[in-house]
Amino acid sequence: MILRSLISVAMLTAVTWAAPACAQSSDYEKAIAGILSNPQAAFGRIAGRNDALGVLDQMLIRFALEQQSSERDQVISELQDALLAAVPNDLDPAVRERIGTPPKFDGTAQSLFPTIILASVSGAAITHPDFYAIPCAVLRVEPAFLGALDPLFGGAGDEKIPRGGCIWGCGVLPNFPLAETSEFLEQSYALTASNSSKQILDVVRKTRVLQSAMIRPETMSDRWPVTGLPFENWSLVIPSKQQAYDRISELGARTAELLAAYWRSEGGG
Repeated sequence: MILRSLISVAMLTAVTWAAPACAQSSDYEKAIAGILSNPQAAFGRIAGRNDALGVLDQMLIRFALEQQSSERDQVISELQDALLAAVPNDLDPAVRERIGTPPKFDGTAQSLFPTIILASVSGAAITHPDFYAIPCAVLRVEPAFLGALDPLFGGAGDEKIPRGGCIWGCGVLPNFPLAETSEFLEQSYALTASNSSKQILDVVRKTRVLQSAMIRPETMSDRWPVTGLPFENWSLVIPSKQQAYDRISELGARTAELLAAYWRSEGGG
């Protein structure tokens, strides 16, 4: 499907700021969620927003939904420039070094990964207090963007990398057991607040598997394991945390059962 350019790129010379969108109920959130069913109307609202979050959303939506052309690629490139200009100058140099200098958009999804990650980690464009959720519609059309969700820092800091909007409130997948999956993920992430980098990374890796399997059930060679859930080893060495782990384990087992049924219905193993 083709989305016509609905705003002038000149509007993007200065990126403004606005409150996170997908973490709250709003017409903008509804536009993001419904863009596959009514693209022209939805994109009209999205393209009219020129804060950093709106620029990032538009950049990814254009890539996923607009027919490739030199004009489209030029617009995406200018959106990328505007977004990078909005990244705070006081970002930790070590974080910048780890992400690397974002390459210029070359027509591939992969060339946008560092820009998406930098926007999320720096807080320049976030849908939630700590991270940016890639719209579910973008991931459904272009699963390549799942690559932007991979852990990068080896623990602390990975809680700020982008996440998949199909779980984190930026669009939905029909028939997906979202409530149970969300509760499991929210409680898992909540437990990382007072714990080590290793435990944060454990949660991030497992949620990355979940987010990928939502879009591509065939990526699961088997049902998601109910063993090895976040904090299993941690609970064994800190007895006072056993109750928290038991609850996480119970939620994880139930979620795994529901996900296995979902994957089978969607053609998974």
